[in-house]
Amino acid sequence: MRGLVLLLSAAVALCGAAPALEPVTCSVDGLETTAVRFAIQHINQQQDHGYKFKLSEVIVVSPTQKVQGCSIVMRVNLQETKCHSSDPKHFEDCEVRHAGGTVVMAGCVVVLSVQGDVASVVSHKCGTTKDEEELRMCPDCPRLQDLTNVEGLQRIGGVIRKYNVLNATEHYFVLSDVGRMSASYIMGVGMNYVAEFAMVETHCPVGSRIAPEACTPLCPDRARHIFCKNSENPRGSRLYCETYPAVNKVDLQPGMIEPTCLQLPRFNPAVQCTEGPALKDIHPICSWPRQPLIQLRS
Repeated sequence: MRGLVLLLSAAVALCGAAPALEPVTCSVDGLETTAVRFAIQHINQQQDHGYKFKLSEVIVVSPTQKVQGCSIVMRVNLQETKCHSSDPKHFEDCEVRHAGGTVVMAGCVVVLSVQGDVASVVSHKCGTTKDEEELRMCPDCPRLQDLTNVEGLQRIGGVIRKYNVLNATEHYFVLSDVGRMSASYIMGVGMNYVAEFAMVETHCPVGSRIAPEACTPLCPDRARHIFCKNSENPRGSRLYCETYPAVNKVDLQPGMIEPTCLQLPRFNPAVQCTEGPALKDIHPICSWPRQPLIQLRS
């Protein structure tokens, strides 16, 4: 008999505003720190799927003086963290993945423009890869599965249905992103499947006759977001979730209805958003400005 589902949950408070960024100037002094932090924050703000990244290594920061300012080109190596893009935690406070957890790296070229005391990102382009050496050195470590793995998505769907029945208190939640899926063999137990996924609060109140999966998400700033890690094996399952409160907590006035926002489609790993080889089991950093999406052949 399978063991009971164990749900461990935590409510994560919004810890105030992110640490203030120092002004980016054309002065060489401190440029490596201020410009790099500014660039990484921008990358994470554009990362609306997958995980946040933090600095691993600065390769070069090269400023070029121009009229009333400068252009800054930098090459940096970033490492994927365990913080999902919906996590309000500042990227510098996030824990990176270590050996055995399938380390993901990204080599990025970022171009900044500084005019007077105003800095902006002109473009960034990154190549995202897994640590293949780690995979060779640890053949028994969990192996990532495609983010479109049918059985894995079915398991996630079952977990969300149970969550809505047992844990939803105000509104139903729907899947907003699949972060990772992996499989490994545990001696004496059997196959162990782990999934990391994000949910978003919807307009549908608990008890609604509408099937939860058909519900429309609330506006991103008014919705609560949940990030979960679920593991399943022949002995049972274990679910741990973090709940992130809504950013906009202003109560609606009497007679007002909940606003409806344009909803972006959930990230689809079958659609490649960055240059380079197809990435079906990890989330790449998409180039910015966003390039036309390219449908990958199966």
